[in-house]
Amino acid sequence: LQKDVQELKESIDEIKVRTATYGDHVINQLKHELGEMRHMLHMIVSQSVHHDDLHLPENLMILFQQMKFGGLEEKFARRVVLEAQKNISEEDLQNFSYVKIFLARMLMKIIKTTNGIENIEPSQKIVSLIGPTGVGKTTTAAKICSEQILQYKRKVALITVDTLRIAAVEQLRAYAKVINVPLSIVSDKVELDRAISSYADYDVIVIDTGGCSQRDETQMFELRDIFDERGRLHNVLVLSATTKDSDTNEITRKFGSMPLDSIIFTKLDESSSYGSIFNHAIRFKKPVSYLTTGQNVPEDIELATKERLVDLLLHISGS
Repeated sequence: LQKDVQELKESIDEIKVRTATYGDHVINQLKHELGEMRHMLHMIVSQSVHHDDLHLPENLMILFQQMKFGGLEEKFARRVVLEAQKNISEEDLQNFSYVKIFLARMLMKIIKTTNGIENIEPSQKIVSLIGPTGVGKTTTAAKICSEQILQYKRKVALITVDTLRIAAVEQLRAYAKVINVPLSIVSDKVELDRAISSYADYDVIVIDTGGCSQRDETQMFELRDIFDERGRLHNVLVLSATTKDSDTNEITRKFGSMPLDSIIFTKLDESSSYGSIFNHAIRFKKPVSYLTTGQNVPEDIELATKERLVDLLLHISGS
């Protein structure tokens, strides 16, 4: 351990010297490298202090710490590395890249994705976005509409079930005008059914909803009254990657009182810890459909793939 720490300290000192002689773009790259070194130093020290009961080869221990540091719950991280230890030969355990890829493949078997809304079976795709306040549902609705129009050349309509947030309705009205889609504003399930029927010849209908606190029983009842047991709707729970694990769990349990078909994680650009996505996938077994990475419409949305989600946790592309 002392040798590992000393080597990392020497590497950090070397980076500091190099930053004094290069341009800004190189300095930024070296600062990132310095941060990675500090992170590794922290993990090695933590290994000796906090995990004396976990006897792992060096490479597995480093990756165990990386997953924990990235927000993966310790019991899940332990399960993954212990299973990997059983199935990787002694020789291959010495190869860091091999071990990392092995763990990546294990994680890809755990998490589910849906290829956006492409796997929705009916020919007309009706997608309703539900979730708490402030997670970016309205912007996400506009992004999905734009994706369907620009990438798939589909005929798209927007509905909002939100008459209380005037600013949000006006924002959606502005989006609808820019992307040239019709917008209906409804307040109950009768009006929603009428609006859906009026768009019978549209390929995709995206339904935005107002933010709803999972602790407000009245709001939750009203939402369930509109969206519960409506088999033709694909209900998507929108969660922020910046929300702490315990709150995400509570939100999902409360909104899970109505049918949930998939999850969208927003605000990845505002977070540096993505293990909560895996914690959520393991606990609730719901597939992830999209990820959003900023406020720009239509650019900042992407299909959730297993490879991308694992990369967020293990940094495979940066290996």
